[in-house]
This record gives sequence, structure tokens and C-alpha cells, in this order.
Amino acid sequence: MKELILMRHGKSSWKHVFLDDFDRPLKKRGKKEALFMAELLQDKKLLPDLILASSAKRTRQTTELVNEIFELGDSQVQFLDSFYLAGENEFIKELSRLNNSIERVMIIGHNPTMEFFTALISGEVHSFSTAAVAHIELDISSWKNLTNSKRNGKLLDLWRPKELITDH
Repeated sequence: MKELILMRHGKSSWKHVFLDDFDRPLKKRGKKEALFMAELLQDKKLLPDLILASSAKRTRQTTELVNEIFELGDSQVQFLDSFYLAGENEFIKELSRLNNSIERVMIIGHNPTMEFFTALISGEVHSFSTAAVAHIELDISSWKNLTNSKRNGKLLDLWRPKELITDH
């Protein structure tokens, strides 16, 4: 069995309307949510062996905040340009290349891909608010067996910060 942790980036700022979408930073609330969700995963002992993240500024910042809690090494965090406007097939392509010694992978990315990928893998459709996290168990022994043609995942949990943080 392999596991996926899927996280949408934290709430981003629209303060600078002429800033390119790729360069939009997190707003204060987004930073707070990212740290809160990382602490939740740590409390549940769901630390990943590897983080794959979009290289956009808001996902990069989310990843850096998450990793303040996880304390993974540099080789365990990868920023991928291809994940910025990725579709579900890009996630599958990257995951299928992984070494089988990796058991749990976290992807930090964007919507609508997070929702579509969760639906593709688990067969369940859920909305992903900013900083939402899904925990999926995959019925595969090798990452090479992950395909877009069959649902081989089970959604174990989905957490949304809006439902967990009381002082929003």
C-alpha cells in the first residue's frame, strides 16, 4: 500500500492586481492555515517521505511553511514547474516515476486539479478549499501501477481549515 497526502495551497493574496498569477503570494490567513494543517498532519503522524509541489509562489510558500513543521531534508522536497498548470495525468506521470522505497507522498498544488485528481483516484468528488488536505490510501505496491484508467485509491480523510480553525 502507498499513500498520498494532497494539499491545496493556502489562501493567496490579490492585493497586487497586476501581478502574474504564478507570482501571487500567500496572504496572512493562508500562512496561518498552512501551518495549522501541517501541525494537524504531524499530530496524526502523517508525515510524508517526499513532497512534490508546484513552483508557483503561493505553493512554494505553503510548502516552506509545511516543511517548517515536518523538517524534511532538501532532497525530500521538489518544486516542479509542470505542477503549476498540471492536469491529473501530470501527477500520475511524476508519481509513477518514484522509487518504491517511498511510501507516502505529499502533493501541494492548485485547484481544480486537486479536486479532479482526488475524484480520479478515489471515485469521490469533494471541494478543496484553500489549504484543504486529503489523505488517500492506494491499493498498489509499486508507484508504476498508478494509472488514470482505474480507481485504486480510498479517501481516508479530508480536512478543510475553515471547518477546523475557529477564529477565521
